[in-house]
Amino acid sequence: ISDDASKCRYYNLVITRVQGGFWGTIQFSEFDILDKSLKEVKDLYIYAGGPEGYGGEDWDNAADNRVKTKYCAPFYGYSYFLFDACNEVDAYGYRIYTANDTEDCPDRNPCSWKLYGSNTQLTDPADPGWVLIDEREDDWTMEATNYTPYDFFIDHPEPVIPGDVNGDGKVDATDYQALRAYIVGKPVEDFVPEAADLNNDGNINAQDLVLLIQSL
Repeated sequence: ISDDASKCRYYNLVITRVQGGFWGTIQFSEFDILDKSLKEVKDLYIYAGGPEGYGGEDWDNAADNRVKTKYCAPFYGYSYFLFDACNEVDAYGYRIYTANDTEDCPDRNPCSWKLYGSNTQLTDPADPGWVLIDEREDDWTMEATNYTPYDFFIDHPEPVIPGDVNGDGKVDATDYQALRAYIVGKPVEDFVPEAADLNNDGNINAQDLVLLIQSL
């Protein structure tokens, strides 16, 4: 998963299994992207999806901001939903609401899915332009409860601080000692190569040590 994969305007939710298996019925009432403050992105709307739902319970209900409406459709191992956040969002999570009768039909809850992102509006859920953001396999978080929001969080890699070769969050004399030891072939615990290559030439050597000394 790319470090910047979550910074997207468009999102593609592909569901590949429900709690009842790979065949049956799928349902949920709402899907929302969560920003850095873990608040729902209000302008999210859905522009494509499938397959079609039963009666008035079609895929556009998945982002109509009304929990009392739902998507409910036959499930044959694949459902997809394409969302537009209207602006680029750094997604830190997403929220799925269960439907009105989930207490009686928990087998309709999704339990395996992938979430993709893009900054180009793609209409095909299988387009290679989609970048994987999050993946869940046999996730039984969603329980037999009606109208209930369930939050799923997206991992964000810790930023690499140039010169913080021991990964303690700061650049100081201990990093100089660690880098000097590494260059002469001594073992260094918790060494961060990405932080040690200060000149970004793909090598870790005395040139990087000189840059670290200058920064200190």
